[in-house]
Amino acid sequence: MRKFAFKKSTSVILALLIALSALAGCKKQNDGADSSSGTTSSSSSASVKTLGPAQTAASATVAKKTTSIAVTWKTVTGAAAYAVRRDRCDITNTNVLSTDIYIVPSSPSSSSVIKANGTDTGSGVTAAASSDGATITLTDTYVALSSSAPTSWQTNQDKISWGFPYRYTVFPLADSSDDFDSDTNTVAGTVTYKNTDNIYAAGSALGYGHDVTATKAEDPNKVTITWTKPWLGTSAASPKLWRTVDGNNDWSYYTDSVDSNGYFIITPTGASRTAAYDYAVTYGSDTPSSTYLAYITATMDSSKSPTEPLNKGYPFAISCTAANVTESGDIGYGEKISWTLWDYTSRAIGPASGAVYTAAIKNANYGSGWNTIATITGDASSSAVALSNNSAYDCTMTAASDSITITPNNMSDTSIHTGLLRVLRDYKHYAELVVTRTNSNGDTITASYADSGVYAYRKISNAEFTKAAMLAITYGFYMAQTGDDADYSEIGSEPKIYSAKSTSGATGTFSYTDGSLVWAAGVMPYKHNFTFGNYAPKQLAESGDSICFMKINSAQQSFYRYELSNGWFKLFYTSPAVFTISCYDSTISEYSGTLEVTCSDRTSISIKASRSNGSSSTFSGSTNDGVHTWFPMRFYNDSKYYINDSSFGWW
Repeated sequence: MRKFAFKKSTSVILALLIALSALAGCKKQNDGADSSSGTTSSSSSASVKTLGPAQTAASATVAKKTTSIAVTWKTVTGAAAYAVRRDRCDITNTNVLSTDIYIVPSSPSSSSVIKANGTDTGSGVTAAASSDGATITLTDTYVALSSSAPTSWQTNQDKISWGFPYRYTVFPLADSSDDFDSDTNTVAGTVTYKNTDNIYAAGSALGYGHDVTATKAEDPNKVTITWTKPWLGTSAASPKLWRTVDGNNDWSYYTDSVDSNGYFIITPTGASRTAAYDYAVTYGSDTPSSTYLAYITATMDSSKSPTEPLNKGYPFAISCTAANVTESGDIGYGEKISWTLWDYTSRAIGPASGAVYTAAIKNANYGSGWNTIATITGDASSSAVALSNNSAYDCTMTAASDSITITPNNMSDTSIHTGLLRVLRDYKHYAELVVTRTNSNGDTITASYADSGVYAYRKISNAEFTKAAMLAITYGFYMAQTGDDADYSEIGSEPKIYSAKSTSGATGTFSYTDGSLVWAAGVMPYKHNFTFGNYAPKQLAESGDSICFMKINSAQQSFYRYELSNGWFKLFYTSPAVFTISCYDSTISEYSGTLEVTCSDRTSISIKASRSNGSSSTFSGSTNDGVHTWFPMRFYNDSKYYINDSSFGWW
């Protein structure tokens, strides 16, 4: 039993009993009262009615403020004070969890003393009341929980900000010193109010999400966060998601974007993919209270991961990186694939015990799909690597516990690698680490990085540089003549060169002019002027992807077409024709330089490659096949362009 104030005067009780009538009945102890009528019958001749809580017509704000609830009621003539019963309920407003009693003066002001459970709350700090004569408003305000042993009232005051529903029932008192028993709604030990269950006013602050639940390794790419809403009534307040790296308690606002089901779906990128986060949900703009955050991070996920908080979440993702292996500080021919296997100490739910990881490389110049280079067993604390070095890869592999270094064999300035780390239409070699698990729905899911996420690139020889650049140059002619045939469907049926043409790449253009007749011994060829202007073609690769690699620039130069009418390429009239080469990715300088091309016929070509790294080489051909090895152009007497012909190394 809780009692507040201490006067039990018979005169006070009598004054209370003869005051204005109430809608809620009362029972005078030991007198056999009728609780349903509100009229008390006794063995004496007196028949009276009391001051009742229903007369106050109390109302309370619902989800209007982040840290307070305003309770308003009508003043009652004859009341010297008001006992305000406050019941904190569960989030559904079904069950009472805890009860406090405020004593509010009949004419409160900013200096009035408001008592809670018999103790001064501190006027204007945590509970304050005001009156306009006709009504009284009690503002019930959140205050952070004391670090010392808190009282019941302090605990309930802290939880105002959580969004719990609070029921307020206002009882007029004839004397401000009358005690009030919250267990029985009895005033001064004599008058018991009954039938008050439905005359309370329920209010709440905006509050926080309750039972915040984040998925753990249920999906390779995303985390789903669900929660129970605070008691919002008809409020249309929107949730906001906060997060911190698990265990850091460094919370920050993250997003307010929910999916069609009203859930937060987080799709992390980069390093965040393999990090675990704790999540919190608010319906106001304030930072969540420390007690709320401490509570939700201390609530364990008993059904799925008993050692981890319910609000902790992470995707089923693993870490894999790829990088060039430098040589004396400069870019080298080798590439290194590194990984971190699953760490069960930071993310308890992961691959099954004994799961096998697969490391693989994907190269658009080396067919389609992934090429396995190793399998790994173990976890972050201990692992074993088994290499899968196919002879066709033409590479040397070296394994460590957390990485593999792979290097093309026998590289020099004049060699061309056609194995796993080939460079022709693309310079990127994608890496992935893959492992699977069965999630709680029984679905098999795979952890890996996306194709575009992790890749390395390597140094290329002068021969490889020349071949890739000459392919891009030829591509301009092919695309201009065919009208941008991106899928090579017109190989062998290309229209002949005649009138002016142009084509656009991912950046820039290539174009040539109408031809002009040139008098020459033996034939009368036509001369066309051409220009490459930052032209970076998207070339269809063996993988089926269209990729940009080399970017070509040139001043206006000239070529001859063979035959008087429409015909085919014969030679570069500008001798040498000079082309400036750079990478489509302007941040990479390795793939830049110049080509000086002397081509006097379909059986004669010389190409000098000068690289930005200071090296240079010259490559030549003196037969039709020799020319096609370095220049896949369709010359007169040829039956096609050779841009996808494997016999000359273009596919």
